[in-house]
Amino acid sequence: MRHLTAALLLSCIAASLPSPVSAQLPCSTNSNPSGSWAASYAAYESQFGHSTLKTAVKFVNVTGVPLEICYVDQYHEDPNLLGSVCGWVEFRRGHPTGPLVGVRSSEVTIPGSPGLVRMPLPLPVVAEPGETYFIVRGTVSHGPFTPPTSTQPLGTTGPTSEVWEYHPGYGTQIPPSWNNIGMRSYLYSVGFRLFGNARFRKYGRSCGTIEPCGTTPFREINWNNSPLLVQQPSSNSWAFRVDDPGGQQPTRDICAIDLRFNAPGETQPRDVTVNIHADNGFTDTPGEILTQMTVAVQPGLTPVLHHIPFPYPVRITGSDPFWVSFDVTFTLQMPVVSFGNQTMRLCINDGPGWVFQNDDWNWSIRTYTTTQLRQDAPHITATFPRVGQTATTSLQDARANSPAALLYGQAQSDLPLDILGITGCALQVDQVTASIPRMTGSSGNASVSWLVSTNPAFFGTTYYVQWAVLSPGTNPFGVTLSQGGEAIVGN
Repeated sequence: MRHLTAALLLSCIAASLPSPVSAQLPCSTNSNPSGSWAASYAAYESQFGHSTLKTAVKFVNVTGVPLEICYVDQYHEDPNLLGSVCGWVEFRRGHPTGPLVGVRSSEVTIPGSPGLVRMPLPLPVVAEPGETYFIVRGTVSHGPFTPPTSTQPLGTTGPTSEVWEYHPGYGTQIPPSWNNIGMRSYLYSVGFRLFGNARFRKYGRSCGTIEPCGTTPFREINWNNSPLLVQQPSSNSWAFRVDDPGGQQPTRDICAIDLRFNAPGETQPRDVTVNIHADNGFTDTPGEILTQMTVAVQPGLTPVLHHIPFPYPVRITGSDPFWVSFDVTFTLQMPVVSFGNQTMRLCINDGPGWVFQNDDWNWSIRTYTTTQLRQDAPHITATFPRVGQTATTSLQDARANSPAALLYGQAQSDLPLDILGITGCALQVDQVTASIPRMTGSSGNASVSWLVSTNPAFFGTTYYVQWAVLSPGTNPFGVTLSQGGEAIVGN
């Protein structure tokens, strides 16, 4: 009866799911996602009389939600007033030569005097949050074309953005190539609507038995190679991703890491917060913070070994990547190696969200795991909930043949439950409105499935889920919990 009471306390049983909220908006009612003109570049290159002229400007979706881009507005000018110059735009992922996203716009005639040109896209381009795209602009000239100098239409100056320029080559002497020409300023905007693709992401942590942290490194990455002293990215937060390229790593509970870094120019130790993140799963950027620890970084010019134990272990399933990030207010120096067994992805975050930078860093890290996997540590997974289809939320690795409940909530939470004797656990859902009981099988698994309504009002609904499992003896209260999960109903 005591354990049944525990489940009831956690579930706060109610009769309905969260109220749906529609997320779809028409294209024509939206302006630029940032609320102002974004950056582009006015100058074209027409050396050697080539007729195909291209530039590209970096575009990052900083809204935090997927966008459907329907058209691009730009200011153009045909300075010779020929009225015979046509232009088009297309979206490329990650680089001007990266994969084409969607399809190229139709060719639009460029006016002789400076003016707005709208370039509709035949099919909307889906821009994922935090993902980097390049808006490639092409000009097909049917006669002489003299490019304008940098022009600011209407006397307005746009913010700067990274711009690339295509050199079409010249015979066999100069091959065709894209070149990063730095930060430039011009004006364009994109028309967009929120895109309702279904999503599911895990956040927070699961809890189970308490296991000691091992003293021998579980994995060493780039650790024994000669270090090169380099200054780290100039950013308030930056992160690198730890991958498993061979896909051979077992499920593990990471409890500590080793890093080498120092604080040049400082005379006293400086605190830095080191975070372990899940992978976002959608945009190859850091997701939720799973655990963190504040470390005193030693001053001086020589990197110092820092052993960083975390307050609770983080379960990394199989070959899933994870991220290590740093919140800093000073210059943090962390050596890289000239070569190693893994090259890492770098992202920075100076406000709106994580933004990919490059894949060229060889940092060194050692990871430590618990002496054995935590037992009875439930794990949540789910299919993407889509309108008119069956959605399933599953439980894995829980206590076998034990009562469990799937909690539905309307908000995310992180409420530690140690005071109740549910040691190391946290309630990850808030405003709980429903609880669905289940019994785990012999392998500790269970699931809940439901048919998503075809009612358009459910499109864009967000709900939060977490499993609670009765596990007598695992902690004083006899209950364990999974990570939380955020789901968005889409199409």
